[in-house]
Amino acid sequence: MSVRFYTNFIERQLVCSCKQLTKRTLRIADKNYNRILRQNKGLTVIDTQQNSEYYVRRSCAFGVLGEPERTIADCDKALTLNPSSAVAYFNKGRAHYELDQCEHALASFTSAIRINPEFSQAYNARGVVYAQLQQDKLALSDFDEAIRLEPTTSLAYANRANLYFRQNRLERALRDMNHAVRITNSTQAHSTRAVILNRLNLHDQALDDCDRAIELDPVNYDAYFERGRSFMHLQRFNDAIEDLSFYIEHNPKSANGYFIRSYAYRCMKKARECQQDLATAISLNPSLSNLLMIN
Repeated sequence: MSVRFYTNFIERQLVCSCKQLTKRTLRIADKNYNRILRQNKGLTVIDTQQNSEYYVRRSCAFGVLGEPERTIADCDKALTLNPSSAVAYFNKGRAHYELDQCEHALASFTSAIRINPEFSQAYNARGVVYAQLQQDKLALSDFDEAIRLEPTTSLAYANRANLYFRQNRLERALRDMNHAVRITNSTQAHSTRAVILNRLNLHDQALDDCDRAIELDPVNYDAYFERGRSFMHLQRFNDAIEDLSFYIEHNPKSANGYFIRSYAYRCMKKARECQQDLATAISLNPSLSNLLMIN
């Protein structure tokens, strides 16, 4: 499993308004932001662009649209007008993280926490950066604090579970993902828990989680991959091939997909298909040939 950590971009009270902003409405916002604000209930109309809140909110929109450079630019404008905006630092940190600028992201999230020590999302986001930098002790401390401040958030539980998984502390990882599933019941939570359950050799339970993940989101391709692995362990090779083939169709560059499917073909005594998948897997990831030598 490739360990994934999750960080949210926008403060909860801004999510509904910013998700409604499209590229078209963003262009309108540049000309007349007050009109956009009136379209979103619960937002205060701002009379002038010389107001940090204008840039903070627009940075949220740029974040949703996947434009980190423009997000950073607006956050800098907001911070010039109001150096004590924790949300501006948070949005800026998230944009730096998307650009793989981890040190800058770390500095921004730390500034957000300094301004607002109760900012649970900033602790979670900083924990993600520490985890990426392999500073597990600091990451764990931040995830702990995020959960203490907001025990009903699923992200920090999921991130701490992924950290425990990476450390092979599987029982703790499963406990945290159980919390995350109870809180959110999302496709991502179920598919992530399935990975842990497969590692614990609880393949029937992993299969149930994959089924639920796919029911919630039929295009959660990672869930098909993990269900394929569950089927492999349960010696349901035809089912494994079907799920892995669907995964490969949508992830044709996945060496692991071809590699695991090759083993399913081998178990089905389909030598030609097995060799084809092995060749493709090794061409995509030559290091997989080492596993062949070991086996």
